[in-house]
Amino acid sequence: MDNLIKFLILVKNGGRMNSMNIKWMESLKKAWLNKDTYEIENIFKNTMFYQEGPFEEKVADVKGIMELWSEIDKQEIIKLEIKELLSNGNELVSNWYLKMKVDNKEYEYDGIYHVVFNADNECIEFRQWWNANE
Repeated sequence: MDNLIKFLILVKNGGRMNSMNIKWMESLKKAWLNKDTYEIENIFKNTMFYQEGPFEEKVADVKGIMELWSEIDKQEIIKLEIKELLSNGNELVSNWYLKMKVDNKEYEYDGIYHVVFNADNECIEFRQWWNANE
């Protein structure tokens, strides 16, 4: 959480949009909509810290990340939006919204991603917080 606070202070003091970070975000959205697990694996291949919520188990390898993403095959996506909120150098904060059905039950989520990139614009840290309306 300390890193997120430092990042928000940096952005407030002059953060700029980073087109590579936005490209990464758009790639994630496209892969999710297409249920392209190969591309999702590629997106997270160098991620050393992945956490789907503050109380969820941390994952440190792509195999564990892909186990979490395996559920997308069951999703009937009604609406998916991922919007950049703040971007500064190698960090991105975005808002995501998902409305979907699984087994004819509707789910709605609204959340935040905090992503840290390496020098090659590959995701190395991924954290999210979300609320659900089920």
